[in-house]
Amino acid sequence: MRHLILLILILCGNGAYASGQTDLLGLDGSSHTLGEYIGRGQWVMVNVWSPGCPHCVTEVPTLRGFHSNNEFGAMVLGVTVAYPGFGYPDEEQVRAFANEHKINFPLLLADRTLASDFVGDYVDLVPITLAFNPHGQMVAKWHGVITLLDINEIIRDFTVETNE
Repeated sequence: MRHLILLILILCGNGAYASGQTDLLGLDGSSHTLGEYIGRGQWVMVNVWSPGCPHCVTEVPTLRGFHSNNEFGAMVLGVTVAYPGFGYPDEEQVRAFANEHKINFPLLLADRTLASDFVGDYVDLVPITLAFNPHGQMVAKWHGVITLLDINEIIRDFTVETNE
């Protein structure tokens, strides 16, 4: 079943490249562009999420573990929106959540419009994970909770595809 879902992602993927033009505020207080992370020679899993989304909370340990320890040299980048409503999140709420759950990957703040502009694709639900290859091309979009197996399959399948 996972391979069928991945095949659908491959066939339906638009192969969009990250524009890197939209600035988002990070929890570090600085403004960031997607170009700071994407297309720099490593896989990047951009996870659009919210601390108010139960499914998003479920996948935090997986994303945290993948970010700190994976065989691909890949990273996770979190784009945080308010849920429900997809408005701009409360920065202090996000900071408290990140500290409580020991989130170890960069977190940026956005509403639906900013998140959509930032990732180059319409954000219609959370969680959503977009996989960008080392060249900055979005090769997969995963709606719902993503597992470590899912992430590894996406990267392996698209690494094999681009090496052939």
